[in-house]
Amino acid sequence: MEENNAITLQDLDEIRSILDVAARRGAFHANEMSQVGGMYDKLSHFLDSFAAQANARSEEHTSELQSRGLISYA
Repeated sequence: MEENNAITLQDLDEIRSILDVAARRGAFHANEMSQVGGMYDKLSHFLDSFAAQANARSEEHTSELQSRGLISYA
């Protein structure tokens, strides 16, 4: 049986949540906090940027469908 080892955006979001919970519970030593925080910030920026791009594409697609008269909002 073939196993899917791909990492998804949902996986990355879950990792971000795990880092947040672990930090709040004191799982990291003080000398590790800047590295953990830097990784959390980097991951958050990536996920937020991806979400913004996806929203922009979705809005463009919706506008296109509206201009063609394929959808309308009352």
